[in-house]
Amino acid sequence: MRNLIVRKALSFAAALAAVGTLVAGPRVTVIGDSISAYGGTSIYAGYYPAHGVDSVDKMWWKIAIDAIGGELACDAAWSGSAVAGSGNDAMSSNHRLNKERLGTNPDLFLICAGTNDGRGNKPLGEFTYDFTSVDRTKFRPAFAYMLNWLQTNYPEAKILVIVNTDVDKLLGTTDEHWEQYATSMETIAAHYGIASMRIHDVEKGVEAYGPSPSGKVQVH
Repeated sequence: MRNLIVRKALSFAAALAAVGTLVAGPRVTVIGDSISAYGGTSIYAGYYPAHGVDSVDKMWWKIAIDAIGGELACDAAWSGSAVAGSGNDAMSSNHRLNKERLGTNPDLFLICAGTNDGRGNKPLGEFTYDFTSVDRTKFRPAFAYMLNWLQTNYPEAKILVIVNTDVDKLLGTTDEHWEQYATSMETIAAHYGIASMRIHDVEKGVEAYGPSPSGKVQVH
């Protein structure tokens, strides 16, 4: 499994080495939830500015994109959204997986997802890579479907899966609960040869499941 554990001292540019060779000045599309949704930049419902993140320059993905000399193709994050679900807000939905809503010619996808699936106790489902009849209301098949769709429709683009962990403290859940979602993402990413990394040792904000302003810098 190509899994990269990210620590404070490790630069995001170094983390992206697991993705493979990027074109110069890569165009980057971000897929995620409130952790990645900045109002006025996200094409969907934003969450930030809030809690000291008062500028798009303080968003984790902006810091990361600047670190690799890239540019934002699209902030396709939707505050409150999960991977699994039956509505348009689900990251695995046809509404979200639409080339018209993912930016122009992205070279790299940064996917920071799974937090709201864990918070909402989305059923995990089984690992499956057969999508003839897939239940996208369950986390594992929904996440696999999303990665497969991105690889199929953007064969030249690179993908990095970012796993948010250590989010149980204020949510009344256990490490074991979150670990099921985290390891599922890593297993599915590895199936497709996609690099994944965990955010460890990152200072959490008041909501526990999102990095604080200093935490967003630590991701870099």
